[in-house]
Amino acid sequence: MIKNRKRNRRKVPLLKRLAHGGKKVAIAINSVLRVTLVIALAIALPVGIYQGYHAVIRSTYFEVTAVRIDGLDRLSRQEVLELVHLDGRASIFGLDEEWAENQLLENPWVLSANVTRELPRTVRIEIEEREAVGWLYWDGLWQVDAEGAAIVEGSPTQVDGPVITGIEPVPAAQDSGASANRILTALSLVRAYNASSYAEADPISEVHFDELVGYSLLTATNELEIRLGQDRFDERMARLEDVLHAMAGQSMAERYILLDGDGELTRVAVGPARPGRGVSETDRANEQRLR
Repeated sequence: MIKNRKRNRRKVPLLKRLAHGGKKVAIAINSVLRVTLVIALAIALPVGIYQGYHAVIRSTYFEVTAVRIDGLDRLSRQEVLELVHLDGRASIFGLDEEWAENQLLENPWVLSANVTRELPRTVRIEIEEREAVGWLYWDGLWQVDAEGAAIVEGSPTQVDGPVITGIEPVPAAQDSGASANRILTALSLVRAYNASSYAEADPISEVHFDELVGYSLLTATNELEIRLGQDRFDERMARLEDVLHAMAGQSMAERYILLDGDGELTRVAVGPARPGRGVSETDRANEQRLR
């Protein structure tokens, strides 16, 4: 029986074995270095970007040196700068345009605002202010705008026109709803009266609203009370002019004119008003009828 003989293996010299092992170690080290380099870059890149960003925004080159503001009337330039935090040193990159616009809209006089950055050092602010078109009294005087919203409280020394009463003010930032509609109606009645031939001689001092009675005009010279009801104001104002023409030459001091009926306006009640401007049933019974 023939036994298989083990093949003789050539023994690798020691130096060659050491050289081969060294290559493996070098490859391993090289791989570790590559991974380490990638990790280092992954960490260093965002840090570098962050530091670079802060270096840029802190640079005096991008410090705001010009703020151009358009549309100011009620507000002062200083008020606007304080609202958007540009009243001191600031970087143009530190200004959030949307935030600045919201800050400006917090002011009751500001209807709209647009803020833009113009590199490297300029900020432009465009403002549209609310226009005060009338006065309202409700636990104090308020100025109201053309949308029927209350803007700010005022003082009696500022009043330069008729005062609306009986309507609760709603700030411009809130949904004014029915309150705004009532104020707008009152303002339209003032405009209609002021366009008439008798407005100069006896201007309106007050427009009063009552849930049941509707709108009443109170005049300054004759202290005349004119009740106009809740609707059909064009018809009622036209009829009022007819009544005043018919009564020309008569004293109209402290009298009332009732134009608040629901039916035809051919019959109008005119009579003396009681103290406090209340019109009683007795007044109505003694009224003067105009046809």
